[in-house]
Amino acid sequence: MTLLGVKADSGWLYSEWEMTYRVGWVQILKSAAALYELAFEDPEVLCNNVPVDIKCKDDILKLEEDMGITVRGMSKNIGVPVMIHLFNQTCIARAVVAMAKDEFKTADYESFNRSMSQFMDSIELVMYM
Repeated sequence: MTLLGVKADSGWLYSEWEMTYRVGWVQILKSAAALYELAFEDPEVLCNNVPVDIKCKDDILKLEEDMGITVRGMSKNIGVPVMIHLFNQTCIARAVVAMAKDEFKTADYESFNRSMSQFMDSIELVMYM
């Protein structure tokens, strides 16, 4: 994914990313299931900003198509709260990261991209597995 921009607001870094290709619901669900299982401690899943009761990653794969899906929680990879929002039928993803570590204290494009690009690329790659 390509980082389009990052800005700070109230202790959070808001970023927008462009995926290589436009993605559909099935690809989004695959990515959300992987995030739920592997990337977060005690994750929460939302569809259209409404929390969804998820017991296991397979529950995610059964969700009815919607405008998008959000997975949020404490990231195991980077050690701060993160929220990933994937939009249906687009090539855009959003990541919101708490400014809770030194590497996330400023909305510097270059350092944020270094910290998050591999994580965001992994989110995209799992869509095609």
